[in-house]
Amino acid sequence: MRRISLVLLSATALSAGAVQNTAAGPASVSPMWSGFYIGGNVGYSSGNADVTVSGLNIGGVPLPGNASSSLKPNGAIGGFQAGYNWQFSPNWLAGFETDFQWTSQGDAVSNNATFSSSSCFGLGSPTCSASASGNATLHTSINWLGTVRARFGYVADRTLFYGTGGLAYGRVFHSLAGALAGRFFDSGNCEGPSGCAFTGNVLANGSAINVGWVLGAGIESFVPNSNYITWRIEYLYVDLGTINDSVPFGATVTIPSLGSASFVGTTSYSAHVTDQIFRAALSVKFQP
Repeated sequence: MRRISLVLLSATALSAGAVQNTAAGPASVSPMWSGFYIGGNVGYSSGNADVTVSGLNIGGVPLPGNASSSLKPNGAIGGFQAGYNWQFSPNWLAGFETDFQWTSQGDAVSNNATFSSSSCFGLGSPTCSASASGNATLHTSINWLGTVRARFGYVADRTLFYGTGGLAYGRVFHSLAGALAGRFFDSGNCEGPSGCAFTGNVLANGSAINVGWVLGAGIESFVPNSNYITWRIEYLYVDLGTINDSVPFGATVTIPSLGSASFVGTTSYSAHVTDQIFRAALSVKFQP
């Protein structure tokens, strides 16, 4: 009889506890940030490229050199990210992340210039002279970029506030397209006050991959009712350093009375390229 009473008392106590827990609702389990993750992102990027082009010489005629321009390549950006988090205390997290981005960033600027020469592109007599005006369009675009970064942040339950920094790399494309027109004066073929008209064009393009650094910050949080999917908003400042490139060019000069001549060579291109990225991302965390 005593045993039966003990069993009944135990069952009653368990039932009361179950009722109490049910009334209080299910216990809330805080998500664990530790583990690998992978995801995608999309955003907008605004860059800056301070470009200098020099050493452009067509048939012995140096075109106006050391032309410096400030371009603002901007556009959409998107890609993927992957990394690992280590939550080493209830409120602190460290980790690493790598990402790769494709961009539509680009910008162009046009400049006008006048010049004169006594060599006449090597087409006339030793006593020739030429004067011309020209227009050239300089274009720069960032095709893709990536980063490898450390992350360190403060965990407030389901939300992470973090800073990040590390290495950045990217491919920058550059081109120069120009046209010129003027008058050609040659005692042998183009005499008189009007001389001979001539036209020309020049095209140069190249690309370079450069390595620099990146710094940024962001806020990341688990989506409601999930302990495995996170969303974030993030800002990154990327500095790809100074790109120095030797760019091949081709040019053609046409003088109706003398014919056409083609020229090839190289011109020096230098640009300091930076980028500011604003993006949103979703990631899926794997169980540790």
